[in-house]
Amino acid sequence: GLATPLAGKVVVDCVVPMAFDKQGAYVLDVPEGSVTQQAAALLPDSSVVGAFHHLSAVLLEDLSHTLEGDVMVVGD
Repeated sequence: GLATPLAGKVVVDCVVPMAFDKQGAYVLDVPEGSVTQQAAALLPDSSVVGAFHHLSAVLLEDLSHTLEGDVMVVGD
């Protein structure tokens, strides 16, 4: 449903497909290879890049401190 409103725009995908069991969290396989590739397939008229996948969501959510570091951004 967002393909038309996002057409021509840069979409930054930060999704990490995870599931949880009694042993903890684990990453799910995605048929397209990555969630960014999956988003690009769903949004063919957008420029989709992946970013923030290697940063902790807990750290990104905590606005009480400055987060120092680099962010990898990947895309075509």
